[in-house]
Amino acid sequence: MRLSAKDLLALPRRKNDVVAVYEDLYIVPTGELHESGYSLMALVGSHNRNPVEVAATCDDVMWLDEGATPLSMLRMDMEPENGCVHVWANQGRFEVEPCSGGSVCIRRLGPESMSSSSS
Repeated sequence: MRLSAKDLLALPRRKNDVVAVYEDLYIVPTGELHESGYSLMALVGSHNRNPVEVAATCDDVMWLDEGATPLSMLRMDMEPENGCVHVWANQGRFEVEPCSGGSVCIRRLGPESMSSSSS
């Protein structure tokens, strides 16, 4: 059974100044506004489609790709049960780190990251 958006938002929250690595991510609307006027979203870290924590809350995401595989290999779908976007890559993982203001940087790591330990 997949979690509702409310359940995803109720997961434990990671400290904002900690970098974490996940196999996949969920982008969940929070229903709140950032001071910029844009909607806030929660980035929920997941391993093999099993959500573990709210990695960050932000109004903007900067996608960084180290060129490990073509960016076209980045995949997204929308969960029908909760309307959340699910993001994954055919190979590699995602590193979530704080940026400036309300932004969060997501760096896609290459296939070699699959052999290293997860957060």
